[in-house]
Amino acid sequence: MTDTLEYQTINDVLERAELELDASQAHGLVCGLICGDFPSSLQHLNQELMGGMDENDSLTQECRRMLTQMHGITKDLMDDVELRFHLLLPDDPEEMPARAKGIVDWCQGFLFGYGINAGEQHKHLSTDALGALEDISEFTRMDLAEFEHLDEEDQESLQDLEEYLRMATLMIYGDIAAQQEEPDNEEELH
Repeated sequence: MTDTLEYQTINDVLERAELELDASQAHGLVCGLICGDFPSSLQHLNQELMGGMDENDSLTQECRRMLTQMHGITKDLMDDVELRFHLLLPDDPEEMPARAKGIVDWCQGFLFGYGINAGEQHKHLSTDALGALEDISEFTRMDLAEFEHLDEEDQESLQDLEEYLRMATLMIYGDIAAQQEEPDNEEELH
C-alpha cells in the first residue's frame, strides 16, 4: 500500500460514485472518525458514505476500496513517529481560494466524523484538545471571499492554519488513543 493520497484521484472516484463530498471532506471525515474511535471508524465510514448504495455496482466497489485505502493510509500516517500526516487539500498551493475552501470542507468532514464516533471518550479530552475542536469548528465559518486576492502574507497565514490543523488533529488523536490504551479500572475491580 502506498503512503500517499492523491487529491484529484480521490475526488474523481467520489464524483463517479456520485457522493456529494470532495476529497478534502472525505479525508476530514476519515480523520474525525479515526480520532473519535479507531476500532469502529471503518464501520462508521462505510455506513455514512456507502450505506444504501448498490454493493454490486462497480463504482460503489471502487469507491469502497478507495475509502478503505484512505482510511488505512491515514491511520498509518497518524501513527507515524516522523509526523508525515497532512491534510488532503487541492494540490496546487498557488490556488489559495481552492485550498481555503478545502480547509473549510476538511474541517466540516472532521467535525462530522468525530461527532458521530467519539462518544463517551470526548468527555476525557484534554483542555488543549477541546480548544482545538472549538477552533476547528470556527474554521468552518471562514469567509471564503477573503481568499480571492491573497498576498504573500495571507498565503503564509493559510499555510500556518494548515499546520495548526495538522497538529491539532494529531493532538486529539493522541488524547483518544491514550484513553483507549489505559486499562479500565472499574473492570479490574470486578
